[in-house]
Amino acid sequence: LALIMPETPIPGAFTAADRIRNKIAGHKFDLNGKETELSVSMGVASFPDHGATSEELAEKARQAMQLAAKREANAIVSASELGEKD
Repeated sequence: LALIMPETPIPGAFTAADRIRNKIAGHKFDLNGKETELSVSMGVASFPDHGATSEELAEKARQAMQLAAKREANAIVSASELGEKD
């Protein structure tokens, strides 16, 4: 899932991502008789800070999402954090 949010700064993108994450993570469902919850890992990238093309932005967001998944369940990571050691 990708959201394109023109003219939205990183704080606004994090707010939107957090709302979506909370809605998904808060949904419980039955899986073969067992109550199960989902977790969501998200990456956020911003033009022009993290890329000049849609392909570059998508790649940075994907890398940030992978870092979020590595860190913990239900995390959101900015592409700005990609250079930092975990």
